[in-house]
Amino acid sequence: MRGALLTALLLGAATSCLAQDTPSVDSERALEIAREVHERLENVGYQLYVSNRGQTVLEAQLGYARLEDSVPVAPDTRFLIMSVTKPFTGAALVKAVSAGLLDLDEPIAKYVADYPPGRDPKMTLRSLAAHTAGAPHFSHPARKALYVQHFPTATMAIAAIRDSSLTHDPGTAYEYSSSNYNLIAAALEKVSGQPFAVFLDSAVLSPLGLGNTELLDVQRPTPRLARNYTLFDLWTYADLDELQIVPTWDYSFNPAGGGMISTASDLARFGAAFLEPGFFTADELALFYTMISADPESPWSFGWFVGETDLGTRQIRISGATQGVMASLYVWPDEGIVGAAIVNSWTRKARDGELIFAGLERVMSVYLEERTK
Repeated sequence: MRGALLTALLLGAATSCLAQDTPSVDSERALEIAREVHERLENVGYQLYVSNRGQTVLEAQLGYARLEDSVPVAPDTRFLIMSVTKPFTGAALVKAVSAGLLDLDEPIAKYVADYPPGRDPKMTLRSLAAHTAGAPHFSHPARKALYVQHFPTATMAIAAIRDSSLTHDPGTAYEYSSSNYNLIAAALEKVSGQPFAVFLDSAVLSPLGLGNTELLDVQRPTPRLARNYTLFDLWTYADLDELQIVPTWDYSFNPAGGGMISTASDLARFGAAFLEPGFFTADELALFYTMISADPESPWSFGWFVGETDLGTRQIRISGATQGVMASLYVWPDEGIVGAAIVNSWTRKARDGELIFAGLERVMSVYLEERTK
């Protein structure tokens, strides 16, 4: 009964906007791909946006932002984006370096005094961005105590890792950790004299017109924020018989690594800034498309995974997930195509991420096919 009711509800809400200025592109086909994946995986809410050279070619909202109240996903519904926060932090860091506020190769202790491991000369902003610094990462169950604490600034959030051991000596191995980016944010607070949220807004969000994107502050009302849902136990990940609401936890312990909310359209607008010089200089853009570390090898630039499309052309991408949340952002600069997808549920069929990985890539490829005909 629950499954039938959920399916009926999900099929009842779907809106889309197909760009009118690119009639040669089969946007109806792209939308059908998105709809098929959304419905087959019994997802709750799905927001999708694709742009071509900065112009909207597909914007779709499927399902519900608040299932129990039958509130559909709208263009301005905001979602948690988790690790898709990292390229925003990377962008703020690159802008600060260009302004002469920071040196990527100075020990982090120069900027963050209250983190003893940062005295190691190999723990630099560059190694933090590449995830080779050794800062510890807390998986979801291990964060349980942190979800009920509030840290007003990134500098204060360093308390969450101050007494934890490094995973390896700085500069000797690659190991992913959101804590690396929180240390970067603390350094930005030091040199700017502002909370990370304020500096991020002034350096990146406001200049790009990203009015629906910000750090989530659970201590104040947040308009148009989607609720999150899961069919897995919050702590053990065991299967559940009924859909469960995921609490709106406090992510202030992880502001720069996974603490932001946004919309798919804002994410795509942000991604479009990486297509060609404009907001970023040519030298700054080169940093985002170049892996930071070859020894030890790391696939990261400043907030992005660096790689190639199936055609062998350049790609930067990022994804984020936690219970009831999945988000991704792809930039294909050689084709001029940017795609963003956000969902607010972990259902039995959707947990593998098809909605934000293979499904999004299939939608984006529709426009690639049109351009190569």
